[in-house]
Amino acid sequence: MNSEFNEQPILKFKYLSNPVFWLFLIFLTGLIMRIFYFPYEIPIKNDGFFPFVYAFKILETGGIPHNIITTNTGWAYLLSGIFSVTNSSGMMESMHLTRITSMIISSVTIFPVFLILNKFFSQKTSLIGAALFIFEPRLIQMSTSGISYDLFLLLILSSIALFFSDSKKSVFIVFPIIAFATIVRYEALLMTIPFSIAFFYKLKNENKRILKFALCLLLFCLIIIPISIIRTDSNENCRFICDGIFENFFGNSVLVLDFYVQEKEIQEEPRTSKIPPPAGERQSFSPDTDYLDEKQSKFFGFLSSAFEKLIRYLLTNLFPYFVFVVPIGIFIMFKRWERKLNYKITTLIIFSIIIVVPALYAYGRNIQDPRYLFVLFPIYSLISLYCVELIFKKISRHDLIILFFIIGIICASLIFLENERVDEDSHREAFLISKKVLGITSSINEYEYGGYVKVAELERDWPELPLVNERGKLSMLTKKFVLTEIDSLDELIKESEKVNLRHLLIFKNDKNELLRTIFDEYDKYENFKIIYNSKDDGFKNEFVILELVPFDGIRKLDS
Repeated sequence: MNSEFNEQPILKFKYLSNPVFWLFLIFLTGLIMRIFYFPYEIPIKNDGFFPFVYAFKILETGGIPHNIITTNTGWAYLLSGIFSVTNSSGMMESMHLTRITSMIISSVTIFPVFLILNKFFSQKTSLIGAALFIFEPRLIQMSTSGISYDLFLLLILSSIALFFSDSKKSVFIVFPIIAFATIVRYEALLMTIPFSIAFFYKLKNENKRILKFALCLLLFCLIIIPISIIRTDSNENCRFICDGIFENFFGNSVLVLDFYVQEKEIQEEPRTSKIPPPAGERQSFSPDTDYLDEKQSKFFGFLSSAFEKLIRYLLTNLFPYFVFVVPIGIFIMFKRWERKLNYKITTLIIFSIIIVVPALYAYGRNIQDPRYLFVLFPIYSLISLYCVELIFKKISRHDLIILFFIIGIICASLIFLENERVDEDSHREAFLISKKVLGITSSINEYEYGGYVKVAELERDWPELPLVNERGKLSMLTKKFVLTEIDSLDELIKESEKVNLRHLLIFKNDKNELLRTIFDEYDKYENFKIIYNSKDDGFKNEFVILELVPFDGIRKLDS
């Protein structure tokens, strides 16, 4: 047994002094917390929707589907394998299985995190760091959404843990794992940079290090290149490479480096209507520039926005408990590292710098999501342990300190989760509202929780899957239009006729001022015919669905 745990054990049972026992106990506790927050009766939407459908497309075609423009499909590949083994057939059943898979993967990630931390600290100290990671409330929330990021984290952190292994042969496994991570999320391609630098640092005394590095790259390419070729071949309508890895990685890099985005090519017909294309149906082009607006077209404006959000999320991600230990840990860390650099420290420093590049890119695009920095949570955990280690030196009862820390971490996490808990009733109702929309119209405005419309459409047609349109996207029958630059009722009627917008769904407290006005006064105009009122079915949220009746302008009813 480890001598660290033999001193003053909490109980006299020998197995309770084994760090492996406590690690598995923390793992099970983390999994239980994720199960507790499992969002039953709520389907997967947004970022989790496409991989879910794509996984069934794979099962349907028996291989990579043709003419679907894909980016990150590694998660879908895994899901398709799980669905085939479990014979999952129902939509909600399969979505639950997706979430369960994500939660298990999220919990399993504690093991590579522990191994990484143990390269810098003792096992007992590393246990606290592992607890800091697995009980992080944002990671718990994310694991219940059924998206790819949990798998991405597991692969990235496993590659680091293997790289730190004492076995020299482990480096040959690292690059294949990075290749699989790249298939899951293409930004993992950046991880070849810190690992390449650290490789030569670690093997600086090896005579055949160049040959070994060449072998590592070969293993990486043997995984990435065939996938890229298969993806490209499956997208016959593409003018350029459509592998979802290199075309995104290098294409987006060009956009950032092109200060004024002078060479962007938009491959869509000019639109005269002020109503943008249906939500989620905008034309793809290469390189992908549909997100850029006038303010972000200049390089320095892009960087300014990116760094502002980066700093904001770096700080906010410290809550609820990292905020107390990370600052102290940083101070102690730099005092110790100023004369003690090795390949492990060098790897983590370069890794931390490189890993924020995708986040900077996303934030420069004005994406408001702290998720891009979740990969730094193991780094937060590591830094925090310098503070914990200091406490260990001051207090002899290490077993009680560990227990105190873990209980405190769990309590802080639960308080955060309860405070930020999703209103599941609202989401269930939103799904029911979307089903109501499907029974009324095939063309409606984008509204809050409107992402459930395509999920409701999928459930309605299940097991038939959505077709693929000419742009390589899933073709949903119900079109949702984002209402922008519309200042008056008359303008709304005219613009809606141009794009064949047939119905409006308006909540009583809609964020759009014009829509709120329509909600209050729709019965005063001939242009609005009420189709449905939520009061009829006792919905919690009060809303109406109106049919747009096109006339020559706006017509008021006779008073």
